[in-house]
Amino acid sequence: MNSIGYAFNPSEHGIFVEIYLPKKAEFQGTLYQALTEGFDIEKVRSHFQEKRERINAFLQGHYRCDGRIESMQQVFYGYSMYEVDGVYYDSKNKKTFEERNQMIRVMFKPDLDAVSSPLPTQRAQTVTKLFLRHAGAAEDFPKAHPEIYLGAAEEEKAGISKLLSYLEGWKYDVALFVLGYIVFEICERIQELGMVKGKDAEEEILVTSFWNLTVNRIVRTKVVSDQA
Repeated sequence: MNSIGYAFNPSEHGIFVEIYLPKKAEFQGTLYQALTEGFDIEKVRSHFQEKRERINAFLQGHYRCDGRIESMQQVFYGYSMYEVDGVYYDSKNKKTFEERNQMIRVMFKPDLDAVSSPLPTQRAQTVTKLFLRHAGAAEDFPKAHPEIYLGAAEEEKAGISKLLSYLEGWKYDVALFVLGYIVFEICERIQELGMVKGKDAEEEILVTSFWNLTVNRIVRTKVVSDQA
């Protein structure tokens, strides 16, 4: 009798991001190139090194790539895209308009296996979930959630501190990748098109993020045949 060949892996936590921009043929080449090259961490690092000053100006101090480029982690492993038709109200001109929008959807999940620590899987997942949903400053997290240390031995407490350090860096790298890499490249392309073709620039691009993402993976496993 053969097993089903798949296994249920529950409750992996992460960040869900969507980028909304007008669907235009001129954007597609740059968009595809940026997303495809985003899988190569060395190309991403080169992007930040070559355009560091312009990216910092674009981010206006909310994030900075200085001191983070060389240690930047690989956070991007896939994406999906879809289109929707929208109707919007232009309050300046007091009229509505229709527009087809393109959405880039990305799920970011921290690689807990990359953090070698004595933490049990369930505790690591709990700490990750609480950290991602914590609304305050990252340094205030341990005080705001003392329950993460409940019943933990000293070795596990050290493991929690190590995990929190990893998560803080990972979260920052996600923000830099989304804003300083994907969105920055889109904005540069829009600017170039306006200069070359005399087209009006887009009024805005929207980036949404949801910090309560839970992923339940059904993973293919090696099929084992049981002989009667």
